[in-house]
Amino acid sequence: MKHKTVLNILIVGIVLLISSCGADSNHSNSSPGERLPTGYTIANIESAIDECINYNLWNNPDEVYPRPAGSEPYVGQQISVEVRLYTDPSGVHKVYAQSNVDNWKDALFKFDRFGGDVYCTGHTTPKEDLWPKGDYEVIDTLSLKVQPVRDPHFGTSPDKDR
Repeated sequence: MKHKTVLNILIVGIVLLISSCGADSNHSNSSPGERLPTGYTIANIESAIDECINYNLWNNPDEVYPRPAGSEPYVGQQISVEVRLYTDPSGVHKVYAQSNVDNWKDALFKFDRFGGDVYCTGHTTPKEDLWPKGDYEVIDTLSLKVQPVRDPHFGTSPDKDR
């Protein structure tokens, strides 16, 4: 009888140990999309980054990014983008991304949802007040190819669609 009790305690201990390993909070078994806030997907974040890079190339012809005639250093380049989920001290989740492009390597791209779509709403650096507070989790790392410059997509609205 004494051996049965010890055996039962040992079995229960092993089951608890195995089940606690499966409940690890590092999310290693969940897909990147499952860890993002509602409405965000890796695909719509990738599309927003592509549009943001295009807008920067299109909008700054004589500054850091030349227009199509001089955009060879970026167009066609494969860039790496780390998608991050920041959790601020109040528990709010915000999506940011960091790329390996020299001009943006110390900056984070910020994303927001408007009308069901995900947009890159700009970037911030550590010196700015908009730099996220709190810890972050790396959700995924994307590899993007910088596309040739095109007119930006500014979204749709009833007035624009007339």
